[in-house]
Amino acid sequence: MWRTAVTFSALALPLHAFTPVLGKVDPPGGQLGTEVQVNFYGERLDGINTALFYEPGITLNGIEVKDGKTATAKFVIAPDAVLGEHSLRLSGPGGISELRSFWVGAFPTVAEAEPNGTTGQAQKIEMNRTVQGVAGDEDDDCYQVTLKKGQRLSAEVEAMRLGRTMFDASVAILDAKGFELATCDDAPLLRTDAFVSILAPEDGDYRVVVREAAYEGSNECQYRLHIGGFPRPKAVIPTGGKPGETIEFTFVGDPAGPVKQTFTLPAEPREDFPLFPQHEGLSAPSPHWITVSPLESVRDNETSNTAKTAATLPPLPCAAMGVVEEGKPSDWFRFSAKKDRAPVFRSIARARRSPLDPVLSIHAADGKYLTSNDDQGGPDSVIQWTCPADGDYLVQVRDQLRRTGPDFTYRIEINDRSPSIASTLPTVERVNTQKWKTFGVPRG
Repeated sequence: MWRTAVTFSALALPLHAFTPVLGKVDPPGGQLGTEVQVNFYGERLDGINTALFYEPGITLNGIEVKDGKTATAKFVIAPDAVLGEHSLRLSGPGGISELRSFWVGAFPTVAEAEPNGTTGQAQKIEMNRTVQGVAGDEDDDCYQVTLKKGQRLSAEVEAMRLGRTMFDASVAILDAKGFELATCDDAPLLRTDAFVSILAPEDGDYRVVVREAAYEGSNECQYRLHIGGFPRPKAVIPTGGKPGETIEFTFVGDPAGPVKQTFTLPAEPREDFPLFPQHEGLSAPSPHWITVSPLESVRDNETSNTAKTAATLPPLPCAAMGVVEEGKPSDWFRFSAKKDRAPVFRSIARARRSPLDPVLSIHAADGKYLTSNDDQGGPDSVIQWTCPADGDYLVQVRDQLRRTGPDFTYRIEINDRSPSIASTLPTVERVNTQKWKTFGVPRG
């Protein structure tokens, strides 16, 4: 045993000593169809010779090591690369670095120009641009665009998602007189990042303001702010479909009204599949997420808000989808089960960026309460239930605080319980998801 431990230590020390450490990628993103010079900052970067990308769309065009702490490279971003986050690591003889991200956007990048801390100093930019900036301590960053009446103005920030620091960004749109037309701190769709979208009430100049929510920014609070006429809905309906299906989805919550778009889903099941809403040739910077599953499903309807008029589910296993909206604070679904059948009821709402905090409950056919669950390892609820007798039963879904809204979407999956093994490594730092999750494997 002693010799085994010594051998392991002898192997581990050199790996630790020479593994490259990638602390920062600058700039944090670039535009579709362009070549971007990127700087790497870290430790033990001597000898790195390539970058490993986890998603298609970006290729490396040369890398130059300046010293052990800095290196430069050129990223070639394909015109059809997927918008949003692309994960990468640096690799060399000493090993591979931590996972870092590079963000792809549709618009040309504009650098923040100080001073722009007041509406009178607002930096003038053209529509459909991505601003790269820094939100310092007690710092407002103001940007000005000119709009025609009825023109859509959307602004979405990538801040916490960049993974640089605990940067809780807030975004607002002001009119020419400085009155706030829309503001957002955290958007459920983006979690701790924010977006706002309006239709201009009149011709004129408008300001987009981004800051750290508590005015506690720093030089590490970098952001990418997308400003343009792109659609920015809050939710998508339905919340899933079968593999290979072609479905017309409706994106809701955009100030210009619902956006309808048809997608063909992938041939294989996916727990989280991205849909990017588009309108008049412009795409939202980030997607909505749906479930691709072979389960037969049923949508809610106008009368599914009571136990007596519950929508009928297909034979188990199956799924239900819908919206907990104004005038319909809960949805009910009727299903049949045999004695001793042991299905698992799983709600999917927060996991797909819905503001709904779902509570599931199971009732007898006459409405008598049997069991319920609020949170199960997260805000979404799960019920493991054993059917007491042959017959019809009801499952109800509602928000924990009885809230409603057009974007309070959900999906309920009902599957038979089966043996399974799962393992996870917890995230110990919100902006360093790879901490304590890697280990060296010597060759051979």
